[in-house]
Amino acid sequence: MSARRGFAAPAAGSGAPRRFLGLLVAGLLLAAFWAVFLPQAERSVFGRAPILDEIYYLDRAAAPADPTEPAYMSPLYPRLIELSGSAPADPTARVYRPEQLRGIRLVQFGCWLGIVALLRVMAGRHLASLVPGGWKRTLVVWLPAALFALYRPAAVYAVTILLDVPLAFLVTVFLALATWDATWRVDPAAKPAPAWPVVARAALLGVVVGLATLLRGTSVALLPVGMAAAAWPARPAAAGARAGSRAHRAVAVAAVVLGALVVLAPAAARNSKAAGRLVGPALNGGVNLYIGNGPEANGFYVAVVPGSWLLDPAGRAFLAERFDRPSVSLAQADSLWADAALASIRQHPARAAGLWLRKVRLHLQGWEIDQLTTIDGWTNSAPSLRALVAPYALIAVLGLVGLAGAWRLPASRWWAVVLLALLAVQSVFFVVSRYRLALVPALALLAGLAIARLLGDGLPRARQWRAWAPWLVAVLLVVPWGLGNIRRDWKAMAAANEALRWAQVGSATHDDGSLARAEALYRQALVGKAGGPAPWLGLAMVQYERGDAAGAEKTLLEGCGAVSQNLDLLKQVIRLQLEQKRRDEAYPRVLQALQAHPRDVDLLHLSAVLSEQAGRREQALAAARELRRWHPGNPQAYVDLGILLARGGSLAEAADVFREGLRVAPGHPDLTTNLAKVVEDLQR
Repeated sequence: MSARRGFAAPAAGSGAPRRFLGLLVAGLLLAAFWAVFLPQAERSVFGRAPILDEIYYLDRAAAPADPTEPAYMSPLYPRLIELSGSAPADPTARVYRPEQLRGIRLVQFGCWLGIVALLRVMAGRHLASLVPGGWKRTLVVWLPAALFALYRPAAVYAVTILLDVPLAFLVTVFLALATWDATWRVDPAAKPAPAWPVVARAALLGVVVGLATLLRGTSVALLPVGMAAAAWPARPAAAGARAGSRAHRAVAVAAVVLGALVVLAPAAARNSKAAGRLVGPALNGGVNLYIGNGPEANGFYVAVVPGSWLLDPAGRAFLAERFDRPSVSLAQADSLWADAALASIRQHPARAAGLWLRKVRLHLQGWEIDQLTTIDGWTNSAPSLRALVAPYALIAVLGLVGLAGAWRLPASRWWAVVLLALLAVQSVFFVVSRYRLALVPALALLAGLAIARLLGDGLPRARQWRAWAPWLVAVLLVVPWGLGNIRRDWKAMAAANEALRWAQVGSATHDDGSLARAEALYRQALVGKAGGPAPWLGLAMVQYERGDAAGAEKTLLEGCGAVSQNLDLLKQVIRLQLEQKRRDEAYPRVLQALQAHPRDVDLLHLSAVLSEQAGRREQALAAARELRRWHPGNPQAYVDLGILLARGGSLAEAADVFREGLRVAPGHPDLTTNLAKVVEDLQR
């Protein structure tokens, strides 16, 4: 077997100084980039004002774990924030000083650097022998690491309070363990390798799968891959050891499963105890399945869950009203969303299959899907990012070409299997840009394989269509065709998300320049046809903050017309009118909105208060009783009803209501104060 075609590692010796020099230069370049980029990121509006998922994780990291409340998503990442010292002391804070979140950013930088290092090691171990020495070998062994290091979103996510870089690191560790020693020669005269390294490697594979699953549930797709990698270990058994190979494989597979269970079982047990039935470590699988497969699904994230993302991410209030229940637990919400998704799939199986294929392609197409994190906005805030020039389209094209020829090299088979497993399972749900980051390490390694094959075999001739076919197919898959207005809509939403950050900074620092920037971005989002109520609410908030209450109300009313009388917009109109003492205008709006949303907490409270002020006592009592009926865990329901009863002279009944409320919310100040007044009046 020739050196160019064989699978033996390159010999050490004269190349050592050159390799050391290459590592030194690479290290200096990375250090220089991060020395500039990290301060820029921390000072930027993106670094100071986390939003949506970022705030969710920070809130969970700040709050003590509630044993009665199951974990909704990613039970590991909030604990990682806490362990890094980045849990906020004030959970209500929405703007942070640059150094407050440095701990978790440094952890994620370490993961980013670990990915780069592991890609370099794996490429050197498995790809170097495919090409002759010199610049060709240097290019091949550095290409995977360079592609990841120069991929701009990877650096952005490393300083964003999201779990994607730690997850990509675990996937890269899995790739390294699955291919460890995969290219060693078989020596028939060698003694059988001891069993413990194989078992230890298998157990580590399981632990890595468990940790990745605690970050994102779709990572469980790596478990069968790890079991297969353990069953066929990298170092082949010698001829005399074949008799025990089946037993060794069974032990290795069991070690993978046991390693995963050691990590996953405590989280699943805690969640199951809190949920009252057997569930997994997280309870967002049902809603994500519905987002990706329900009637509104289009392959991307679709906002189909009404309510507050921070307070009620599973849409429990919406489900309780829809199914006429007093309340819905997280476990029940998970089941209800999953049932609705499966019903949609069963009703339209061809559509579901087509959606899955579309999501597979969306994982590979070259457009960076603007959503929570806009890469253009980040680049404007941190200009050093312009040094990172590897586009996802290039990584995907080269990776797909490498995938086509991956089956001829032992290590690249596992790279291909990991890529396909993640691609298949993630496409069951929906696609956003950051979800694709977990695919990049495998794509980068396969890209190195593609270039190694190209350099080793030479460019194919024009008439060799079979050699060119993988390149043509890869390009066709990566070109973002067929997206229609989706790209425009997502760019508009990206502008709205950036506007929210500027608005939070402006509000916290009383900086009118930041508020003006937010207003301009919100208007840009609305011109771009950003959907939903968020841009209208954001623009109105900024206008109000800048002293333009009339303009804010006008914006809200325009939003009500554009978003079909959205409840959140209506509530803000009502609050503005009440603040300006315009009760005669607000009261009819409350009653009208209550007809469409008869169980809404805020509307029932406002109806009780405004009806009492209007002299409609029975109507006020009816609204207060409905509030207590549908929301028995809300202390405000007992405050409203008790006060109305006390004002009507029913002091004993009011006292009973206040006592009932204190059983629900012990020590509640309003209930305690009002009960004391009522008891005093009764004694008189």
